[in-house]
Amino acid sequence: MASVPPPLRIALCTVTFPSHQAWAEGYANHSRHEVCILRVSGDRWKWRMQCDSLPLTEELNRKGPWDVIVLDGMLDASPVCAKIKKDEKTPRVFIYMHENQLTTPFVEGDRDVKHNMHWHYGCSNWRSIFCVDGTFFNSQAHFHQFSKALPDMIKQQCPKDCVDWHLTQSAIVLREKCRVLSCGVQLTDILYVTFQKKETIKQVEEKVKVPVVIWNARLEEDKCPELFLEVLLSLRGILKSQFNIIVLGHDPSHDQLWHAKFKNEFGDSLLFVGFCAKRQDYIYWLRRGDIFVSTAQHETFGLAFIECCASGILPVVPTHLCYSDVLDEDEFLYDSKQTLLTRLENLMRLCMSSKSEDIERVEQLRASVKKKAACYDWPTVSLRYDELLQDLGLHKPFNEIIASAVNESNSEDKFSESRIPIEIKHAGDDRIELYKPKSLRNHKRFHLQRQAIMNAHLAKYGSHTGEQAVPMVHGGRRIVCRMLDAIRAAHGKTEGRDMVENSSRGTIIAKPISFLCTKQLYMECLADYFKDESVDKRDEQISVYVTQKEIIDEIRGQKVNTGDAILCVMTFPLSTDLEVLLRKPPFVILDDVRNSENLGSILRTAYCLGITSVIATPTSWGSLRDTRASRCSMGNIYHLQFHLCNAPLPHVMETVKSFGIKLYGAELDSRSKCIHSHGPNRNWGLVLGNEDQGISPAVASACDELVMIPQFAGDSLNVGHATAISLFELGKEHWEFKSPN
Repeated sequence: MASVPPPLRIALCTVTFPSHQAWAEGYANHSRHEVCILRVSGDRWKWRMQCDSLPLTEELNRKGPWDVIVLDGMLDASPVCAKIKKDEKTPRVFIYMHENQLTTPFVEGDRDVKHNMHWHYGCSNWRSIFCVDGTFFNSQAHFHQFSKALPDMIKQQCPKDCVDWHLTQSAIVLREKCRVLSCGVQLTDILYVTFQKKETIKQVEEKVKVPVVIWNARLEEDKCPELFLEVLLSLRGILKSQFNIIVLGHDPSHDQLWHAKFKNEFGDSLLFVGFCAKRQDYIYWLRRGDIFVSTAQHETFGLAFIECCASGILPVVPTHLCYSDVLDEDEFLYDSKQTLLTRLENLMRLCMSSKSEDIERVEQLRASVKKKAACYDWPTVSLRYDELLQDLGLHKPFNEIIASAVNESNSEDKFSESRIPIEIKHAGDDRIELYKPKSLRNHKRFHLQRQAIMNAHLAKYGSHTGEQAVPMVHGGRRIVCRMLDAIRAAHGKTEGRDMVENSSRGTIIAKPISFLCTKQLYMECLADYFKDESVDKRDEQISVYVTQKEIIDEIRGQKVNTGDAILCVMTFPLSTDLEVLLRKPPFVILDDVRNSENLGSILRTAYCLGITSVIATPTSWGSLRDTRASRCSMGNIYHLQFHLCNAPLPHVMETVKSFGIKLYGAELDSRSKCIHSHGPNRNWGLVLGNEDQGISPAVASACDELVMIPQFAGDSLNVGHATAISLFELGKEHWEFKSPN
């Protein structure tokens, strides 16, 4: 069996521009490899670009040996390639292009532009990408711009006797040695927002909404702040109503001219102007924004744009730059000044509207941009970097390694990639860290992978679902098959086995993240599911890992039955709104029932008796996620719907009772009556208490009636057995039983 690849020693050489440093530090903090950052000052960048690779090479040799060296695109790579030590093995050298000197605009009055010498820095880029083992660009748009500009520069500047050679070689290098590898961004502190109780549409309608427009960039020529100001002034005349603005960004102009202009034009409507030195202040102002506008003429990645999207701010951005790598909605993109004004006006009116359908549309758009931005969070992106550099460090051919953009899920033709099984050849493979028990896992790797899943979940479903975002491992053939049956049922397809009528239709309570199984069980259990076009799996991006049964044993640290060698990492359960659940009585209400096996038994009985609505306290919710609950329920747990009580349970019970539901509490008490039939209707619920303490006094007081099962001897029945008897007795006048055959 193959051994686990050891961590690589990676030298990350970066220029001290803020965004470049943030990239280097972000990867170093999240990588499983040993990443050492070597910094080169960003002042006098022209000299640094041409000559500072010489002392850098000495530093690399002194601190080596290295497996991989990654150079900032602002440095000349040719001295490093020529002079790096070649001891036991030669390190592979790569470039990361944050920007390039062929398409990046020079400042007005630059002496090299004046004397037509600025193309020399583009030559340095060409020399570097020719020498190194491979080059990464931070966005597809950036790579496209450079690929067009390089042959144009060669045609304009190269002597005629060698122009054909340079054009031929540049085409080969761009095709075989250049790939897109998007930046990571620190988003966790933005995605995890302190959440206040969700307001109803009625409450929102009663508010006077004043939308807030954000500028989030340097106030410099290439960002075109004059167009932003001009459009806002035009918009003020069109709307005839108030809106506020926030200007986040450094103003390098003399006497901070741009800051003064915004203050003069907008006065009290200008909520903030300036650069936030503290990140917590920056995030505070981001969270107050509704619409983000970019009027940039040049942008290769758009870190501030990603941060705004992660905050749920609706963007209005130019089509021709890197933003279209992330967004495909027309309402966010513009290609002219008039289109910019139209897009901004439409979004402004939408944000100001008090109509319920407009409020819902705004929330949908915000959720969409947050989900797309979450793909760039470092816990997610670092996994791609690690895997890629591991392969490159092992000297695999660069042109055989696919390093597509992180936002590949935006492309319709790439959904099929997640359906192709990935073979796991050893138990130490980093990609299956979540499947390992505590005693065997790499804890740093485990938490990074789990955090990436939680970030994606919170971006899609909202920060109020934090308790539901923690991924869990469930396993076993029956369990996985019934979970997939439940997903099909939610999509309206219930072939294969009988379901309780409308039990889970339209409501997904389990989200598979990845599967790990033998090839045989993939064919028997999963292949048909991924071929099933009635189930829309495009949002899920599910990974499927296949391996030998012996490797699964090693991953789990125990022998797994051959027929059960199929595991799934999933987020489960997802909470259903109480208003939705109240349409489907009767109910099982769990007051701190802790034992997962008891829960599985209770819910198996409930499902078999036609009960699909469950309300649970946070204590019971944690036990529901345990794979033992799903196993003891024989997989029927996935066909139920759950509501997580974030409010005290007695308060939730009062809401339930206000809908005409009678609540019975199962409790041995002097006030308890003998269990009896509720009657012919289904408007009832049964409250079950903790195995040791029973129902809490406050919950007992909120019950309409306490009931108990007469006993001849013993202290009490097991909660699972008591539930079976109680549910049957309460509902026996309205059950519609089916033959088990």
